[in-house]
Amino acid sequence: MKFDLITENERLWAVRYDDCLDNVLDFILGQWNDVIWLRSFFKGEAA
Repeated sequence: MKFDLITENERLWAVRYDDCLDNVLDFILGQWNDVIWLRSFFKGEAA
C-alpha cells in the first residue's frame, strides 16, 4: 500500500493498493461519474 499526494499543500492523500493502477480517490470519482453504476447503487444493486 502506498499513499498518493493529492494536493500541493500536502493535506490530502489517497491510498493506492499494491495491485491497483489508480488510487482510491480516482477509483471512487470514476464510479461517481458512471451513470449506470450510480443507478444500480441507488437501487441497491451495486456490489
